[in-house]
Amino acid sequence: MAANGDNPMLSAHALTLLEKYNTIENVQSMAALANTLLNKNDSVINIYLATSLGPWVKVSSGIFLPILAKISQIYRGTAIYQEAVTSSLNGIEEKFQALLNNPILSKTTNGLIDSVLSSTIKNRNDGKMNSIFVNERVPNDARTNGLLIFSTTCSTCHGTAGEGIENIGPPLKGSQYVEGPSERLATIILNGLEGPVHVNGVLYKFNGSMPNFGNNYTDSQIEDMIKYLHNAFVSKPTDAINATKIKELRNKKPGTLTEKELSAMTYKIELKRK
Repeated sequence: MAANGDNPMLSAHALTLLEKYNTIENVQSMAALANTLLNKNDSVINIYLATSLGPWVKVSSGIFLPILAKISQIYRGTAIYQEAVTSSLNGIEEKFQALLNNPILSKTTNGLIDSVLSSTIKNRNDGKMNSIFVNERVPNDARTNGLLIFSTTCSTCHGTAGEGIENIGPPLKGSQYVEGPSERLATIILNGLEGPVHVNGVLYKFNGSMPNFGNNYTDSQIEDMIKYLHNAFVSKPTDAINATKIKELRNKKPGTLTEKELSAMTYKIELKRK
């Protein structure tokens, strides 16, 4: 099973996909998988595990709250894990708090999770957004907006650090498709991409194809995504692109791209620049 393999990012991706199978029939299998993954002591897997258990908590809180409690205890001094755990509670923070206060389960105190839970409960009662999304917020700019899109849409296939995931998505870090002409990158995002594809001379085969995001995001959002990709994964992007240009590209090439089409597109772009 992919979720229990040796590749942490592949496990993380599988956990995300498994969320839609949160039925009572699958509870025991998922619980066994979660405990097996916890025993790997992998920080990447555990952060994804914490954030992916929300749908399962809705089906069986009695099974999955203790698993979240284990994650909370393992990372008792790390805020991001406590926030990830809290994000999976779906309004039953008090029940989780009572579980944590059970001396049989927890022999050590965890002031950090207590603080996050108390703040979350207060904000919920006051009708405010969960504190984990509003505390210490930095002002948004194009790169932070792009990061939000990348984290929710791209990272499960391309990795949180853009390193790629075997058989799922090629790397973005240092990729000529990210570093090269922004018009080409925008067209890939708008239309999707079917493999196999070479990235810096290495052939990457991936299952299925990258979906098109032209119907999911506005021109401005795609502009922000590209700005984030440039900032995060390449040293010297060749150019920038704005929402107006992206709007022009929307209907130029309908349908999923292939590497052959990308090569032809690159040739045309280079001719225009000469």
